[in-house]
Amino acid sequence: MAMAGGCAFSQAATNQDVELPPVTVAAHDGVEVPYNNTGVSVSILNSEQLQKEGVVTMTEALTRVPGLYTTTGGSSYQRGSVSYARIRGMNSADYTLTMVDGMRLYRIGALAGPVFMGTTDLFSIGNTEVVRGSEGAVYGAGAIGGVVATGTPQGQGKPSFKVFTEAGSFDSFTGAAIAQGQVGKLDYFVSATYERTNNDPTTAAPILDRHAAKFEQWSEAVRLGYQISDSTKLTFTYRRQDAQANQPQACATDYDPVTFAPMYGGFARVTDYYRTNLATMKLDTQVNKIWSSSLMVGYYGFDFTDTYSPLFTGYDTFDSNLRNVQIEWRNLMQWNKQHRTTAGFAWNRAQFVSNYETRNLENTYGLFAEHMYSPVSNLDLSAAARLDSSTIWNELFTYRAAASWKVTGDKSPTRLFGSFGSGYRAPSAFERFADCTIGYSRYKGNPDLKVSKSLGGDLGVEQRVADKHYLTVTGFWTRINDQIGATADYSSWTNYSYATAVGVECSLRGEFGDAWNSGYTLAYTYTVPKNNSDQQLSYTARSVWSADIHTSPIASVTTGLGVTAASGRSAGVGSHIDSYCVLRWYARWQATDNLAFHVRVENMGNDRFVTQPDYSGNSTYDIISAGTAVYGGVTLTF
Repeated sequence: MAMAGGCAFSQAATNQDVELPPVTVAAHDGVEVPYNNTGVSVSILNSEQLQKEGVVTMTEALTRVPGLYTTTGGSSYQRGSVSYARIRGMNSADYTLTMVDGMRLYRIGALAGPVFMGTTDLFSIGNTEVVRGSEGAVYGAGAIGGVVATGTPQGQGKPSFKVFTEAGSFDSFTGAAIAQGQVGKLDYFVSATYERTNNDPTTAAPILDRHAAKFEQWSEAVRLGYQISDSTKLTFTYRRQDAQANQPQACATDYDPVTFAPMYGGFARVTDYYRTNLATMKLDTQVNKIWSSSLMVGYYGFDFTDTYSPLFTGYDTFDSNLRNVQIEWRNLMQWNKQHRTTAGFAWNRAQFVSNYETRNLENTYGLFAEHMYSPVSNLDLSAAARLDSSTIWNELFTYRAAASWKVTGDKSPTRLFGSFGSGYRAPSAFERFADCTIGYSRYKGNPDLKVSKSLGGDLGVEQRVADKHYLTVTGFWTRINDQIGATADYSSWTNYSYATAVGVECSLRGEFGDAWNSGYTLAYTYTVPKNNSDQQLSYTARSVWSADIHTSPIASVTTGLGVTAASGRSAGVGSHIDSYCVLRWYARWQATDNLAFHVRVENMGNDRFVTQPDYSGNSTYDIISAGTAVYGGVTLTF
């Protein structure tokens, strides 16, 4: 499985407990390591299993990860809105890195990562790994909170073809076609998806365009792999997306209270247009018994247009594009059973241009290495370091150490693990050079911004409480020096002295194999993310819960219940909005080997909560989540 680092170096999972997830790729620089041999906090989401449980979007899948807070529809709880996934209080716009097919979707001016997480479905991606903690030594810039790593799945087995269709509330429809398989030395995966929905949020005031939150997109994904020889493989991936999302914006009513509020109800409708292209080519080879090598070349293009409905005199359209070229050369030296080393070189060229004379061209060169050492079968140690040299920010050094110890031996029911590392986040081009009015907001960049640097650590225990039942509890902390944040009037940016996040994340998971093939997951996170003035960081939550339980009363039927909840939520820095608790039910009937029916009910309790408060503090114009929704569909497999 190639995912996070552009390659996947295999290692025999001789110590692996088969009841746990098999391997992690993202935690150790593209090396496949047994899950319970890593000291890094990581969660592995199985895309195929999630789809059987009625989960079809990336944002819904991410709600199941301990330590991570995001709403199921994205930042404004509507399908297609950008998803500021916060890992341990660090949001994806600034402090969490998204990796797709080995490409870094890092922000230098465009919200590439949040857009991907907010708009991607599960039909075109394989397993997703969420690595938590400061990962600068492995991934470079932007990985202070952690990394979300995924990729286009590899075709396997006999050629097959699948068609998924679903329709339901809010004029929603999703259709996906997937072909995959292996033919001789060639493996292939091809998918195409069309999706639309109106979302239909509401307000306290009965004035909001029914289509103010409409979302529509086309997306395609291709992966081709060719086994050149027993020791060499060539892989190509390509992903494309065209999307349009209407984003309702609650607006201050005191700009023109006589004419504006009665006519428009205190709202502007923002329409965002996205077009992305991502392509990679990589060559994996086993040079000899000791040395494995991988070379990856990738390109990512992101075009974004943001338009406001013409409610304001200062109305503007924001156009921007990001062009990112990446080359990475990675090597694994398997010295013996106890020692192995990964090392390599990376080059990243990122260019950002907007229609407000905001321009940024940055070349970053990186040298990285990690050594993994297992002195005995129940103890695994690792140390990683990275030196990045930027044409803008000069040299930046990061490091990470991690350990995993099975307390009473290789098959111990108790495992202690922990890691400590550093990271950094450079200011975006928009934060440094913006000079524009968008909607009713004036933005002025600050060219004197400094790079934010972080330290973070965690310590956890994983306990097998019964056969196939596991409890994990992890304490964590992160400190960011020179934190980049908005000024008090939100018109520019500055470096604050520091920000911190301290908390604990818990997960409980298990299976009842003899009881109707039943299983469950439970995740809870408590976080205190605050700045140096003791104010809660923007768009975070103090407490986050998620749970799912499923069962199969007969072999062909699966049904289950799920819940996501959050409290102590903030909008802007220091602000607070109401809690929520959303219930869901799903069922799937595999009528024949080729035909399956499914149904799901989202927000069963019709919980209506504020997703975006009015900027002026007038709750009349708060945007409120949509209510109960019902969806159903059919899957055909050939």
